[in-house]
Amino acid sequence: MANFAAIENSLEGVLANQINGGRSTQGMWEWFNALKKIVSSNRFSGTAAYWHGTIPDAADETIAATVRLFGILVDNSNSAEPVHVEIADVADADGGDDLLAGYIFVPSVSARYMLYSEPYVFSTGLSFIAGTGTRAGLEAGTAVTGTNPTGVLVYV
Repeated sequence: MANFAAIENSLEGVLANQINGGRSTQGMWEWFNALKKIVSSNRFSGTAAYWHGTIPDAADETIAATVRLFGILVDNSNSAEPVHVEIADVADADGGDDLLAGYIFVPSVSARYMLYSEPYVFSTGLSFIAGTGTRAGLEAGTAVTGTNPTGVLVYV
Protein backbone atom coordinates (compact mmCIF):
# COMPACT_ATOMS: atom_id res chain seq x y z
CA MET A 1 0.00 0.00 0.00
CA ALA A 2 1.28 3.49 -0.82
CA ASN A 3 2.21 5.56 2.21
CA PHE A 4 -0.15 8.56 2.11
CA ALA A 5 0.43 9.22 5.83
CA ALA A 6 3.90 10.52 4.96
CA ILE A 7 2.35 13.61 3.33
CA GLU A 8 -1.13 13.76 4.89
CA ASN A 9 -0.54 16.41 7.58
CA SER A 10 1.67 18.54 5.38
CA LEU A 11 -0.81 18.42 2.50
CA GLU A 12 -3.70 19.31 4.81
CA GLY A 13 -1.71 22.36 5.90
CA VAL A 14 -1.13 23.40 2.29
CA LEU A 15 -4.83 23.10 1.53
CA ALA A 16 -5.94 24.90 4.69
CA ASN A 17 -3.43 27.73 4.65
CA GLN A 18 -2.11 28.37 1.18
CA ILE A 19 -4.70 27.30 -1.36
CA ASN A 20 -7.82 28.26 0.59
CA GLY A 21 -8.15 31.85 -0.60
CA GLY A 22 -11.91 32.08 -0.91
CA ARG A 23 -11.96 30.18 -4.19
CA SER A 24 -12.01 26.71 -2.70
CA THR A 25 -15.20 24.90 -1.85
CA GLN A 26 -16.13 21.76 0.04
CA GLY A 27 -15.07 20.04 -3.17
CA MET A 28 -11.43 20.64 -2.19
CA TRP A 29 -11.82 18.53 0.95
CA GLU A 30 -13.79 15.88 -0.94
CA TRP A 31 -10.87 15.78 -3.38
CA PHE A 32 -8.46 15.33 -0.46
CA ASN A 33 -10.53 12.55 1.14
CA ALA A 34 -10.93 10.65 -2.13
CA LEU A 35 -7.24 11.12 -2.91
CA LYS A 36 -6.30 9.66 0.48
CA LYS A 37 -8.50 6.64 -0.11
CA ILE A 38 -7.19 5.99 -3.63
CA VAL A 39 -3.48 6.42 -2.82
CA SER A 40 -3.77 4.32 0.37
CA SER A 41 -5.51 1.41 -1.33
CA ASN A 42 -3.73 -1.93 -1.38
CA ARG A 43 -3.21 -1.66 -5.15
CA PHE A 44 -0.24 0.71 -5.02
CA SER A 45 3.14 0.78 -3.32
CA GLY A 46 5.65 3.50 -2.66
CA THR A 47 5.66 6.74 -0.71
CA ALA A 48 3.32 9.50 -1.77
CA ALA A 49 4.80 12.91 -2.55
CA TYR A 50 3.38 16.22 -3.70
CA TRP A 51 4.48 19.31 -5.55
CA HIS A 52 3.02 22.67 -4.53
CA GLY A 53 3.74 26.10 -5.94
CA THR A 54 3.07 28.62 -8.65
CA ILE A 55 2.56 26.91 -11.99
CA PRO A 56 4.92 28.55 -14.49
CA ASP A 57 3.88 29.74 -17.93
CA ALA A 58 7.23 30.31 -19.62
CA ALA A 59 9.47 27.46 -18.56
CA ASP A 60 7.70 24.33 -17.45
CA GLU A 61 7.99 22.60 -14.11
CA THR A 62 9.19 18.99 -14.39
CA ILE A 63 9.00 16.24 -11.81
CA ALA A 64 11.20 13.17 -12.19
CA ALA A 65 10.28 10.42 -14.62
CA THR A 66 8.50 7.21 -13.68
CA VAL A 67 5.86 8.62 -11.37
CA ARG A 68 2.18 7.83 -11.01
CA LEU A 69 -0.04 10.92 -10.84
CA PHE A 70 -3.09 10.62 -8.60
CA GLY A 71 -4.45 14.11 -8.21
CA ILE A 72 -4.22 17.71 -9.33
CA LEU A 73 -5.59 20.88 -7.75
CA VAL A 74 -5.34 24.23 -9.57
CA ASP A 75 -6.22 27.55 -7.92
CA ASN A 76 -6.67 30.48 -10.31
CA SER A 77 -6.75 33.80 -8.44
CA ASN A 78 -6.47 35.68 -11.74
CA SER A 79 -9.55 37.88 -12.16
CA ALA A 80 -8.57 38.92 -15.68
CA GLU A 81 -8.68 35.55 -17.44
CA PRO A 82 -9.28 31.84 -17.19
CA VAL A 83 -6.20 29.63 -17.34
CA HIS A 84 -5.40 26.13 -18.41
CA VAL A 85 -2.74 23.74 -17.16
CA GLU A 86 -1.21 21.28 -19.61
CA ILE A 87 0.38 18.10 -18.30
CA ALA A 88 2.69 16.14 -20.56
CA ASP A 89 4.80 12.98 -20.40
CA VAL A 90 7.94 14.75 -21.59
CA ALA A 91 11.05 15.98 -19.83
CA ASP A 92 10.42 19.61 -20.78
CA ALA A 93 6.93 20.77 -21.79
CA ASP A 94 6.65 23.76 -24.13
CA GLY A 95 2.94 24.43 -23.93
CA GLY A 96 0.77 24.21 -27.01
CA ASP A 97 2.81 21.65 -28.93
CA ASP A 98 3.35 18.65 -26.63
CA LEU A 99 1.29 15.48 -26.59
CA LEU A 100 -1.02 16.09 -23.65
CA ALA A 101 -1.39 13.58 -20.86
CA GLY A 102 -3.77 15.80 -18.94
CA TYR A 103 -5.42 19.15 -19.15
CA ILE A 104 -7.37 21.28 -16.69
CA PHE A 105 -9.34 24.41 -17.58
CA VAL A 106 -9.88 26.77 -14.62
CA PRO A 107 -12.23 29.76 -14.91
CA SER A 108 -11.05 33.07 -13.45
CA VAL A 109 -11.18 33.40 -9.66
CA SER A 110 -11.90 29.71 -9.04
CA ALA A 111 -10.29 26.39 -8.22
CA ARG A 112 -10.64 23.02 -9.93
CA TYR A 113 -9.70 19.53 -8.84
CA MET A 114 -8.99 16.31 -10.71
CA LEU A 115 -8.45 12.73 -9.50
CA TYR A 116 -7.18 9.67 -11.26
CA SER A 117 -8.63 6.57 -9.61
CA GLU A 118 -6.20 4.63 -11.78
CA PRO A 119 -3.07 6.79 -11.70
CA TYR A 120 -1.60 8.18 -14.86
CA VAL A 121 1.93 6.78 -15.28
CA PHE A 122 4.58 9.17 -16.59
CA SER A 123 7.61 7.32 -17.92
CA THR A 124 9.55 10.22 -19.48
CA GLY A 125 8.76 13.04 -17.08
CA LEU A 126 5.74 14.61 -15.40
CA SER A 127 5.90 18.09 -16.87
CA PHE A 128 3.32 20.87 -16.60
CA ILE A 129 2.84 24.46 -17.70
CA ALA A 130 0.08 27.09 -17.47
CA GLY A 131 -1.39 29.17 -20.27
CA THR A 132 -4.19 31.60 -20.93
CA GLY A 133 -7.63 30.07 -21.28
CA THR A 134 -8.60 31.86 -24.48
CA ARG A 135 -9.05 29.84 -27.66
CA ALA A 136 -6.07 31.47 -29.32
CA GLY A 137 -4.03 30.96 -26.16
CA LEU A 138 -4.90 27.28 -26.00
CA GLU A 139 -3.83 26.70 -29.58
CA ALA A 140 -0.63 28.72 -29.35
CA GLY A 141 0.41 27.95 -25.79
CA THR A 142 0.14 31.64 -24.89
CA ALA A 143 1.51 32.62 -21.47
CA VAL A 144 -0.77 33.82 -18.69
CA THR A 145 -1.07 37.62 -18.83
CA GLY A 146 -2.02 38.15 -15.18
CA THR A 147 -1.35 36.14 -12.04
CA ASN A 148 -0.23 32.57 -12.60
CA PRO A 149 -2.24 29.80 -10.94
CA THR A 150 -0.98 27.84 -7.97
CA GLY A 151 -1.31 24.10 -7.81
CA VAL A 152 -0.82 20.84 -6.02
CA LEU A 153 0.09 17.58 -7.78
CA VAL A 154 0.07 14.34 -5.75
CA TYR A 155 2.04 11.37 -7.07
CA VAL A 156 3.88 8.22 -6.06
